[in-house]
Amino acid sequence: YQFCSGIERSVKNIVDDIMEIGGFSAQIEWNPTTRRVDIPRSFGSYSKANKELGWDPKVPFKEGIKETISWYRNKLHRT
Repeated sequence: YQFCSGIERSVKNIVDDIMEIGGFSAQIEWNPTTRRVDIPRSFGSYSKANKELGWDPKVPFKEGIKETISWYRNKLHRT
């Protein structure tokens, strides 16, 4: 099963969203000699999970990133 949004995103868009939502500032260096197995974008279909389990995505991508960053930040402050 794939538990995903079903919306295609480029790796650059994902990185940009994470940096924006998390308030991170970094110089990203993209590898110009990327191997053929490296993916430039990501897309998944949750149709099997929907058909067999009745599962649908409930949390929008950016909200999920925001919650994930918050979870990690809380864990870091507890140690």
